[in-house]
Amino acid sequence: MKKILLLLLIIVSISNAQIVIPKGAGVAIDGKVEKGEWDDAREFVFTNPEIAKCKVLLKHDGKNLLLLYIMKEFKDSTIVLPEFFIDSQNNKGDKWQADDYWFHVSAQDCYSIGKREDYSKCKVEGDQWHAVPNYPFGNNWKRIEEIEISVPFEFTNIKPGAVFGLCLSVAIYPKELRKNIPADASEDKPVTWPRMIIEKK
Repeated sequence: MKKILLLLLIIVSISNAQIVIPKGAGVAIDGKVEKGEWDDAREFVFTNPEIAKCKVLLKHDGKNLLLLYIMKEFKDSTIVLPEFFIDSQNNKGDKWQADDYWFHVSAQDCYSIGKREDYSKCKVEGDQWHAVPNYPFGNNWKRIEEIEISVPFEFTNIKPGAVFGLCLSVAIYPKELRKNIPADASEDKPVTWPRMIIEKK
């Protein structure tokens, strides 16, 4: 009986664990990663890199969530597109709700609230959040290995000290694959997204 209770306590503690997003220096969202610019960020690495090696550096500057997607050592002509999902109220729904955000970076910056893959709000230069660089249109296509992203807390109704859900993801084309962090998280179920807390300093 004691072993069962101990196991339950361990499971509860893991499910309630929070990952701290550190507060760091501001970043120029220009697609040019300067030396030391992201040294104070937290690193997340995608597992099973059979397509390419991908990782995300994550921090905030007190007003914005800051992400740097790094994608290297591609195995073929694959395109890797950054995506991430935010459960702003951390209500851990089994399906998407009105407080859940989808962000996508490709030739344009896209987002939607309450559901995934609504491309009606895509813009080359978003007025709500920013990602640089974008993939060029048409015959000017080239592979991009580093993409800087900034999302204002005000836009997602998140405040320093707040707890929210965040799933980091990459969409892989033309193979129609997806990788999430953690690997067993589902983009369709916010309940599987890790709990994050914005560090206050």
